[in-house]
Amino acid sequence: VDDKLVVGGKAKLLLGQANVSTKIKNLNLDVSRDYWDMNIKGEANASLPYSKYSIDEENKLDDITFDEPSNSSDYSDLFLKPAGLGFGVDLGATYKLKDNLSLSASLLDLGYIHWRKNVANIPVDGNYKFEGCKFDVGDDSTDWAQKIIDDLSDTIDYHTTFNSYNTMLSPKVLAGVEYSILKEKISFLKFFKFSFT
Repeated sequence: VDDKLVVGGKAKLLLGQANVSTKIKNLNLDVSRDYWDMNIKGEANASLPYSKYSIDEENKLDDITFDEPSNSSDYSDLFLKPAGLGFGVDLGATYKLKDNLSLSASLLDLGYIHWRKNVANIPVDGNYKFEGCKFDVGDDSTDWAQKIIDDLSDTIDYHTTFNSYNTMLSPKVLAGVEYSILKEKISFLKFFKFSFT
């Protein structure tokens, strides 16, 4: 801009191959010696390559299977036809207060990706009460773990959908101060970083 102010920017095309994201709006956990009571409201989204989702009669996710690529064109499609497309920008500026003192600031990764292929959405809204499970010491069976998963799926109310969705990048703000001595041959830098989710 002039002798003191320099600004810059960079635009980025974003190509996404796979994504799993969750948004928890509310999560309450009441823990006692007799039971755990959990109330949860939120959603989970996924975009997984080569995936097939099967749902049961209650429109709940029953299984996810993956088809392995059969030839080289399947692999090339993974990169030439990504599951998500997006856009991002980086912005920055430097201002020279004095000959030996400069300030800088930048905003990085401001943008999003729109996911549209092999998509599944699971909005969750329900209450789950866990009162413990019984298992024998020395028994390596994982039936008790599967029972907890099954009970959780039966208790929490959700209906699987297959809609496209957006995920935001995690922007970062960087700020810095530079002080130089000996005709700018030696510099002292201090940076500050702030991240957003």
